[in-house]
Amino acid sequence: GMFDGLEKMFSFKSKEQLEKERLEFEARIFPLWVEETRARILEALRPYFRKKADTTEILYPFLMAKQQYLDQTPLEDIARAVKKSAFRVGDTEARAVLALVLLEQDAGSIADYPTAQEVEKKMPEIAL
Repeated sequence: GMFDGLEKMFSFKSKEQLEKERLEFEARIFPLWVEETRARILEALRPYFRKKADTTEILYPFLMAKQQYLDQTPLEDIARAVKKSAFRVGDTEARAVLALVLLEQDAGSIADYPTAQEVEKKMPEIAL
């Protein structure tokens, strides 16, 4: 599928290159991607990533997880793939990402977009 070789593709790249690829990747997965959604994702996930994590470091694992979830990949396989991605993603980050992917399914509109608090409440349900 779409993810074959993706990890290799994202591994040994400069920050600029990663950023460029992330933007292309976003455009493919979310043709209707809006700045506001990106801001909400970052807001919901930032508390669970290291202080210095940049936008790509947070969004890339989320986009990857979301795509795999839409492809009906089992959650534990998604968690494994996300943790192996190029960024520093441990159990906490993977749990937060998966919690948001699941919560997002119930959000009817941007106004209902899950918050960091809701992510935190959902995280214990995610078995890794």
